[in-house]
This record gives sequence, C-alpha cells and structure tokens, in this order.
Amino acid sequence: MLLLVLTVVWGANWPVNKIALLEIPIFTFRAIVAFGAAGAVLLLARAAGHSLYVPPDQRRWLVCVALLNVTGWMYFSALALTLIPSGHTAVIANTMPLWAFLIAILVLKERPHAIHWLGLALGISGVLLLASKDFDGLGNAPSGTVAVLAGAICFAAGTVMQKRAPWRMPMLTVIGWQFLIGGVPQPCRIPRYRCAPSSGCYRKRSELQAARNERRHARNSKRGSRRSEFQPIRRCRCS
Repeated sequence: MLLLVLTVVWGANWPVNKIALLEIPIFTFRAIVAFGAAGAVLLLARAAGHSLYVPPDQRRWLVCVALLNVTGWMYFSALALTLIPSGHTAVIANTMPLWAFLIAILVLKERPHAIHWLGLALGISGVLLLASKDFDGLGNAPSGTVAVLAGAICFAAGTVMQKRAPWRMPMLTVIGWQFLIGGVPQPCRIPRYRCAPSSGCYRKRSELQAARNERRHARNSKRGSRRSEFQPIRRCRCS
C-alpha cells in the first residue's frame, strides 16, 4: 500500500513542479521546497525524541550526500522541467536505479549476479521504449536531456554514498540536515537558464506573459478613464 502511495505521489510530483516553475524561478522554488522539507523533517525528529546534534566525524559525509541528493538532484531536475516536457523528465529521471546499480559496483564493490544484469538490461530497455514515443523531441532539447540525466546520476551517487556512510545518527536527523544543507546553494546567484524557444515551456510562459500584459493594460486604461471622469469635477470645485 505504501509503495502504491509513493508511486502515485512521485508521478504526480512532475506535472505539479512544471506548473510551479512557470511562475517561480528555479532556485527560489527549490529553496522553498528544501527548507520547508528540512523544517518538517527536523520537527518530526525532535518530536520523536531524536537529537539534532551532528558528530564532527559525520559532517563530511552529511555535506557530501546533501550536495548530491538534494542540491544536484533538485537543481538539475527543475532545470530539465523548464526545457523538456514533464513526462519525458519523469521517464529519464527514473533511470536513477540503473545508475545506482552501476555506481554501487564501483564504490561498494558489489558483485551482481546474472539476474541483476538481466534486470539492468530490462530497465534500460523499458526506459528507451517509453522515451521512443517522442525521441526526436528530446533531441531538439539536448540541454534538458543532459540536465535530467545529471540529476539522476547525482541522486544515484548520493544514494550509494548514503549507504556507504557509517551513520551514527537517526535517519530522520540525517535526512533533515541533508535538506537544510542541500538547500543552501539553491538561491545563490547562479546564471539563470531560459526555456528553449521551441519548447512548450517557452510557449506557455509567452502566453502567460501576454495575458499579464493584457490585464495590466486593461487596468491602466480603466484607471485612466476614471481619472478623466473626475477631472472636470475637480476643476469646477477649484474654480
């Protein structure tokens, strides 16, 4: 049941994020998400009676995992949503377990069996099959494809490092600090990326901007007409 709920929430997360990014800058949006999650998780940790203290020997691991799991994943996945459709972003982002499998072989020295390699091949085939519906569209926005792949690899590396780290803290405390540390670089002054002119995001933003300009023009015209109506009355009173 929990797996079903997680799947639904994870899937619904992508179109919601894309809608939010039409109105909110990437770094502002991700900073709000990271700091909000950090506050909620750390409050849960305190409510559960866990200490929020981070031992000195754990801080290096914590920063490393936070930069991969939170900073890298959140930034690159949000950037991809401004460049390619949310469905394609979700499909490519779900290659994360495949990258984690390969990274774990190098970092954790795991020795996968034949069944694991078969699962890897099936996973790659499934991703390619899902992406093949509009693969040309992905080729027209290579920056978006590279961005979401970078996010998936960051998330995979962070997951492997989290397993590798010798944690001596409750996992709620670890996750809360990860969100807090990983959210710090998000609002920094990093060059903003704009949507590609051929992307749906660009067209949607153009439509929204045109609608805002039209509403602003209507308000200004209405205010101007009101002022012109009251202007003769004011002149009469002054005379």
